[in-house]
Amino acid sequence: TSIARDEGVAKLWRGVTPTSTRAALVAAAELGAYFTLVDKLAVLFGKNDSWAGGYIQPSTLLSSLVATMTAVVVSFPVDVAKTCMI
Repeated sequence: TSIARDEGVAKLWRGVTPTSTRAALVAAAELGAYFTLVDKLAVLFGKNDSWAGGYIQPSTLLSSLVATMTAVVVSFPVDVAKTCMI
């Protein structure tokens, strides 16, 4: 590619460290929040409680939403740093 030719092969790997760091933070935050919340909310809502004809359990739905927002909040500073770095 022109980047490898003009700037060197090392420039192709410039964003690997911030991207890997972001991916690790997102995975840790999202999975940690989800599994913690789903257990706590299952006790609150009851394990057999469900919405939409049994297809959606409230503990799963709410845990997913909160875990996703947690991952966004945790990864935002790394996204900003990554954008400035690259």
